[in-house]
Amino acid sequence: MHDDSRPLPARLAPAGPNPGRRSPLARVGRALALLAALVTILLIALVVFVSTVNLNRFRPWINDRVSTALDRRFEIAGDLALDWRRGDDGEGFWARAIPHPELHAGDLRLANADWAIAEGRPERMVEVKQLRVDLAPLALLEHTVRLRSVVVREPSVDLRREAERNNWTFRKSEDDVSSAWKVEVRSLEIDQGHFVYSDAPQQLDLALDWRTVEPPRDGRYGLAFTLGGRYRKAPVKGEGELGRVLRLGQADMRFPARAAASVGRTQAEAEGFIENPLALSGIDLKLKVEAESMADLYDITGIVLPATRRFRTEGRLVGSLAPDAATWRYEDFTGQVGASDIAGRLSYASKQPRPRFDGEFRSRQLRLADLGPLIGVTPDAAPAKPRSGTARSGKVLPQNRFDTARWKTMDADVKFTGERVLNDASIPLADLTFHAVLDNGRLSLDPLDFGLAGGRVQASATLDSAQAPLDVALELRASRLQLARLFPELELLRKSVGEVNGAAAVKTRGDSIAAMLAGGNGELKFVTRDGVLSKQLLELAGLNVGSYVVGKLFGDKTVALHCALIDMALDHGVARMRRGEFSTEPARIDITGQADFRDETLALRVKPDATGLRIVSLRTPIDIAGTFADPDVSLDKLPLLLRAGGALALGLIAAPAAIVPLIVPGLEHQPEVACAQLLASGRRPAQAPGGGKAAVPRQNLH
Repeated sequence: MHDDSRPLPARLAPAGPNPGRRSPLARVGRALALLAALVTILLIALVVFVSTVNLNRFRPWINDRVSTALDRRFEIAGDLALDWRRGDDGEGFWARAIPHPELHAGDLRLANADWAIAEGRPERMVEVKQLRVDLAPLALLEHTVRLRSVVVREPSVDLRREAERNNWTFRKSEDDVSSAWKVEVRSLEIDQGHFVYSDAPQQLDLALDWRTVEPPRDGRYGLAFTLGGRYRKAPVKGEGELGRVLRLGQADMRFPARAAASVGRTQAEAEGFIENPLALSGIDLKLKVEAESMADLYDITGIVLPATRRFRTEGRLVGSLAPDAATWRYEDFTGQVGASDIAGRLSYASKQPRPRFDGEFRSRQLRLADLGPLIGVTPDAAPAKPRSGTARSGKVLPQNRFDTARWKTMDADVKFTGERVLNDASIPLADLTFHAVLDNGRLSLDPLDFGLAGGRVQASATLDSAQAPLDVALELRASRLQLARLFPELELLRKSVGEVNGAAAVKTRGDSIAAMLAGGNGELKFVTRDGVLSKQLLELAGLNVGSYVVGKLFGDKTVALHCALIDMALDHGVARMRRGEFSTEPARIDITGQADFRDETLALRVKPDATGLRIVSLRTPIDIAGTFADPDVSLDKLPLLLRAGGALALGLIAAPAAIVPLIVPGLEHQPEVACAQLLASGRRPAQAPGGGKAAVPRQNLH
């Protein structure tokens, strides 16, 4: 009989737990537990060691290593200690559970560069009374030195820059390579201190002092500062307030700032917020600016602006002022230039190869005198003294050179609209519009459009500074100018119906008005009818020679002018009269000759042909010779050019305002006696050099 109680052979027995053996998973868990315990013990030992050891014993070693690395004497002269603190609420579990080392160091000193000391700068570039740094240890696993907070007490910093060197760049070893470690500062707090910056190339010297405000004003401003120094020999002054703590690691940080500063007679006030103060990005400020001229802002901002009278503006500045990535907008600004109001918007972007400036300006009421500096007229009543080397004895054409040195420093696109023009000089401008584009040193004005004496003047101009001297092209048209409105205060002109139309096209090169006229090529033409010639009016217009001629021909009386045609060609600086004809009540007058702008000499003959009374003065030619500055007017000499002829050529080519005094309106409308014949060959528009037409409608010339 089989006995089931006997044990089976060992190889046939079922498997079961073996107390003497452990599974692989259990062994790994035990190893991890031992490792965690060991790390914990080491951390505790490290904390105990660091907390009990006197770190001042390590100061000589630290000072020597830092001095060697920077090639500059570095010293921790005060106490060196280490504390431990826990993370703040809101941080992760491990960040709160693991103690954070907090380093305290007193009296830190960093020597200045040897060359700076030799130039009289302080022996120490940086001094800090007390430094406290809170380090996040877990970030070290990510190759990041994360400073949770940095507190600096009573720092003093002296920075110096020259053309080829500065004192904050330290020597690097030849085998130095870029580190894979990065440094982050989450919070920065600075109490009272002193900062000095000197920049020889920019002629800038600044000193900044700040102090803690307790309690913070308005709950925002914890630091107050004062600023002083010089910039390009102009005094710099300023004061303001800042937030005390920079939360650099906070994505939505809005750091409050308020400042008022002046550079010479340029003043600015700003208040608002900055999202990244160290980079000056994310700015949102209310900004007020006041200066003697917009051109004065170039040295401060690098933006090319025209010369103006004293101005002030107020608006909102948003964007970034970071030096290498500046992109900002000055929005919805209002202000004044001289006695003119101004409003609009502008923007700036530091693009490559040149920064770009865009703006739209508008003025409801523009005072004409405020445009004086823009076109080179001195704002003061006294005439400006000519620059050294620009005045020529016996010459009258302007020699002041155009300053184009800044034209290639930036590009610009500016539009301006003046709704109403106020006139201090009895020049009846009604409105003004222009569009200016500056592209790689090439300035274009297209259109330049303004109302004048009841009509319109439309022009376009190009000035290219890429050429030396300046390359200039001008096209101009004038339509339906009511000459009676030029002198509205004169009783004899109130019933005038005279009208003038004209066109001009000129190409030239030169760095001054005189040089441009001396080398100009082109032509000009204008016609008028139903006016008067008056010695009195010509004298009022300042054309003394013209009034002399009219006096010789007609005496002192006012003479009806039925129509007139002036057709001139400018060839390499010589303005030749192709056709100059006047049809008056008693005579028909022909003008021939030329004006040479190269040497400012005149040669013109005024020849009358009497149609009424046969008096001697209406049958004797008048010759005018000499120079623009000293003309010689006489009867029956060699062909000469009167000064009025020179003024006529200059005015019609260069500025429409100078056209006005030469043709004066009459008292009443007169029949067109011989006007059709006079104008028959004068209906084609003026030709630009090279055969191009000036932008003048055919119907505007008759």
